Amino acid sequence: MFDDAVRCIQRGDFSQARELLLKIVAVRPRDFDANHMLGIVFGELQAFDRAEQSFRTAYSVDPKYPPLFKNWGMCLSRQNRFNEAIEKFNTAISLAPNFPPVYSDRGNAFKELGFFDEAIRDHSRAISLAPQAFGFYHNRGNALVEKGEYIAALADFDRAMQLSPQFADALYGRGNVLVHLKRYEEALAAYDRVLSLNPDLDCVEGARLHTKMHLCKWDNLEREIDHLKSAVRAGKANCAPFVMLSLSDSAEDQLHCAKAWVSVKHPVATAPGPFVSIGAREKIRVGYVSPDFGQHAVSYLAAGVFEKHDKDRFEIFGFSLAQDDKSALRQRLQRSFDGFFDLHRKNDGDAVERIRAAQLDIVVDLGGHTQGARPSLFFLRPAAIAVNFLGFAGTLGSRAAWDYIIADRTVIPDETRQFFEEKVVRLPHTFMPRDDRGERADQATVRADYGLPEEAVVFCCFNNAYKIDPGIFDRWMNILRKVDGSVLWLSDAPEPAKANLRREAGARGIDPARLIFARRVPSSSEHLARHRLADLFLDTLPYNAHTTTSDALWAGLPVLTLAGDGFAGRVAASLLEAAGLPDLVTRSRDAYEIAAVDLALNAGKRHAIRDRLQSNHSMMPVFDTERHTRSLEAAYEAMVRRHQAGQPPDHIDVQSS
Repeated sequence: MFDDAVRCIQRGDFSQARELLLKIVAVRPRDFDANHMLGIVFGELQAFDRAEQSFRTAYSVDPKYPPLFKNWGMCLSRQNRFNEAIEKFNTAISLAPNFPPVYSDRGNAFKELGFFDEAIRDHSRAISLAPQAFGFYHNRGNALVEKGEYIAALADFDRAMQLSPQFADALYGRGNVLVHLKRYEEALAAYDRVLSLNPDLDCVEGARLHTKMHLCKWDNLEREIDHLKSAVRAGKANCAPFVMLSLSDSAEDQLHCAKAWVSVKHPVATAPGPFVSIGAREKIRVGYVSPDFGQHAVSYLAAGVFEKHDKDRFEIFGFSLAQDDKSALRQRLQRSFDGFFDLHRKNDGDAVERIRAAQLDIVVDLGGHTQGARPSLFFLRPAAIAVNFLGFAGTLGSRAAWDYIIADRTVIPDETRQFFEEKVVRLPHTFMPRDDRGERADQATVRADYGLPEEAVVFCCFNNAYKIDPGIFDRWMNILRKVDGSVLWLSDAPEPAKANLRREAGARGIDPARLIFARRVPSSSEHLARHRLADLFLDTLPYNAHTTTSDALWAGLPVLTLAGDGFAGRVAASLLEAAGLPDLVTRSRDAYEIAAVDLALNAGKRHAIRDRLQSNHSMMPVFDTERHTRSLEAAYEAMVRRHQAGQPPDHIDVQSS
């Protein structure tokens, strides 16, 4: 019967293996092999309490069997209990110092804790003991990626592929490294091969399409996006939620993607953990958790909010998930909080304990499903109320972890509220703050310095290349065709993307020389200043310009947007309405094209809009950090009142003050 159970495990039939092994222990409760194997099987079935019971029983029979501690450690790692897992791996190593897999398993645990040097050391030890084990190179490559040593990581993934040419995970790792290195064509080739080896490997299909978008390579794009959407609607984690924001304008598709992602990436976090209920006290305590406290758009936008919180009514705390970048902005942020804590080298349990020690009423997730964020913390419920705000423009896909999302009436209108797992809290103007102490566009600039024609109409779009949708590009080319001599000024992009865009322009009958690519400039103040050289910013869909719209308006450049269905496709509309420019929000592709041409050909109308933007600058809510902070505080107070009254989270509309 035991051999039958082993065969079931080998073919992935863990439920049948469990039944066979339970029959053995019913007759022989202290059978070591059956209990050890049951621990493994229960772990695979995510019955972690039962797994640990079985491991403990096996330990009581034989406390000196190294694989027992290895497998026990793996079970703990799957629960994100990495410190405890390392203790088990340490025991296994003490019993068998030359047991290669344990070093690699411990290395993976160190990586998850952010101890990358220790992780690399352990993987290197495993490789020295078993130099033909391809999986060890893959694991070390992953640790090297986390440390930012991309060339060394690439060599490890290549070595893993040499040893096992069909090893799709290593090839996927190779593709990810090539994306970091901006070698997008090679990355695309790697992802293509991954899909030929394992078409359902998590995330690859979305990563491949995102890479195509970086390259502005649009062959078969609509058909491939439709295939991806079908996969996420079926509950497959074929796409990271952030990637889906630029591939589909459907709020419903974005919800399906986030829910599928959470179910696969956070399977142990299916129910909220314990938390301390809010009691009556003088000040509301709010904690902001972010991987972006430093030189990043989130901090760039929100720094003023942290400073302007009413310290007579609120205590605010910052919890950083990333290493200190030593920037002036990081130092400014740290000064703005009543307490600031570095969590980037703490595991989930220790990080949540640190957050809970602050006795927060509200914990705010500023990362969501973005790079460096840790959604797993929020499933452990570090505070009574959890809020999704600013970092991710969409639902996070789980009401078990997040109660509310901060929005406004434009980004989440009534008709799309159903596609958000969180309850929607709508601020009266725009959800997006702007730091009114931010840099100004004060430098003098002239068009000749940037290769722009002096007299022509200059359209611009400083969005990343992956946001340029072929349908929008079609409209841009129509606009250029109808506005003689006009040019389109685009953000810098990889050379293959530039070549593809020029070719696409030529295919539509537009001289490729009318596309001008902005060079990188050394300072944000110069970047802001050069906005004033353009006549009109043309936005993208399905993923609008977000911080980029805020920058353009702050610099005095009007933005023409096309409002979509999803949150990410309505952000520019939100900002324009809060800037007093609702006439620059269009609702169809035809209207978008017509408005762009009309403004280009009517200099008087264009200048009047620019003058209106300048005159509104000091009075409109889009740039009023104080007003935005008061609205946000009113939202927090409403959340706390509901909780203290014993009411569950519900939609909240904050009224204008």
